[in-house]
Amino acid sequence: MGDAELRAICRQNVARARARLRATLAARPEAVLSALLGLDALHARTQDAAGRYAYAWVNRELTFGLSMGHAPRVTPRCVAPDPLPEGATDADPAMSIDEAKGWVLLVIFRGRLGHLWRWVYDGTTGDRDSVWGALLKSELPPSLREPGLHRPRLRQTLRAELPELLWELEPVLNTWANQDLSEPRRVKARVLKLLQSTAPAGQRWPARGYVESVQHVIDARRQLQRWSRHLAPVLPSP
Repeated sequence: MGDAELRAICRQNVARARARLRATLAARPEAVLSALLGLDALHARTQDAAGRYAYAWVNRELTFGLSMGHAPRVTPRCVAPDPLPEGATDADPAMSIDEAKGWVLLVIFRGRLGHLWRWVYDGTTGDRDSVWGALLKSELPPSLREPGLHRPRLRQTLRAELPELLWELEPVLNTWANQDLSEPRRVKARVLKLLQSTAPAGQRWPARGYVESVQHVIDARRQLQRWSRHLAPVLPSP
């Protein structure tokens, strides 16, 4: 395994940890705070964590030429966020990430993760795939629907959340992809149970296609590995 693959694995695990911590903090902040304040040697732990954070930050900045002195900074200026998709406004309410997660799982079930990625970042898939068209029109949960065909609010939400959401789903995809296909009749029950335990209640799932979905998930994992290699930062060795 090369350096690029190792960096990609580290990046995936960091993204998953951040996503899980964010979900835990949102669901039970009092419990997290109570556990944190109950740790032994909290001050020493905080100093150690701050030191490791600073080391990671410096490693990241060095890739842009951080001078570490009083000379003018040579790091790039902050980049303005991507403009809102046509038709979206700051006043629009945020869409449910849980609902989006369920729909992304359905997209993967149908073997259209590549279509989703191109649509989110390019605004088009480059073809007229009927399965993708149905996913975008008739199979969206009610809370993700909006007037028009371009779905600007959904695209805006996924442009910000899709990479981390997919990395958060990696353990689910791994279990899904490792199903035993020698007993096809049991595949549906196992995969359906997995999906229902991951997606929000009320998400609709297909009546058939569960054996085929395993290959779709295997293909999706390969795509994620390629994207991870492309997005992984190049950091100097400690």
